[in-house]
Amino acid sequence: MTYETLYEFFKWCSICNVVLLAWWAIWIMAAPNFVFKMHSKWFEMPREQFNITHYKGMLYFKIVVIVFFVIPWFVLWKMGGF
Repeated sequence: MTYETLYEFFKWCSICNVVLLAWWAIWIMAAPNFVFKMHSKWFEMPREQFNITHYKGMLYFKIVVIVFFVIPWFVLWKMGGF
């Protein structure tokens, strides 16, 4: 596997995951009642727990994306001179 292939892989993984994270955050900020009603059909939890769960989920997802996709993409970019 070449540096160019790895660079493209991490680039597209980073882009897709950041878009997914942004989509999640936009839904939580723009339509919190809709999202809560939709999820409360499947999982019983109070509103405070729902908010905490989503914010922690976004936090953990952001950390994983940065550590496992964005940083390797940046390192390959610096190494390969892309």
